[in-house]
Amino acid sequence: MENLKNAYYNLEKTKIFSPISGVIAQKQVNLGQQVGAGQTLFTVVDLNKTWINANFKETQLRDIKLGNHVEIKSDLNGKTYSGVVTGISAGSGSAFALIPTQNATGNWIKIVQRVPVRIDFNQDSLNKNGVLPIGTTLTVKVNTNKTVDIPNHFIEQKSELYKIDENALHSLIEKIINSNSF
Repeated sequence: MENLKNAYYNLEKTKIFSPISGVIAQKQVNLGQQVGAGQTLFTVVDLNKTWINANFKETQLRDIKLGNHVEIKSDLNGKTYSGVVTGISAGSGSAFALIPTQNATGNWIKIVQRVPVRIDFNQDSLNKNGVLPIGTTLTVKVNTNKTVDIPNHFIEQKSELYKIDENALHSLIEKIINSNSF
């Protein structure tokens, strides 16, 4: 009976569930392939909760704040979307770069830095104009005079996807015992 329980648990662990619905990208696994724990199989992209990382020059950040309304123009389809500023990075792109912006003598080179600003698409805008593929070119215009309330994106989510159904296991054991009894 212990072997049956182990086999049942191992079979349940072969099922892979996604916590979100979306489109599979960067698939790195094929049917029948054995995979190991921690191996990246693919990426699931939720196209209904998309955002932009717009890299503004540090001189452009003076008046940008959370909640600013944003007009987003797509080069792909020419349509105009709307969005809202929901985050400003804690550092410029070069602050987190592998190679620092200094020359061999240790002197810092003055280069205008770019700071990533997160802009979330308004869902109504996506529904009206259609979803954009990741990596497409966009032009953004931030209205620093107009702000809106930002929804809380960090809501705790719980999942029961990997919970093993003990009742199903006990039913299977009962069925096997009953079918093999005299």
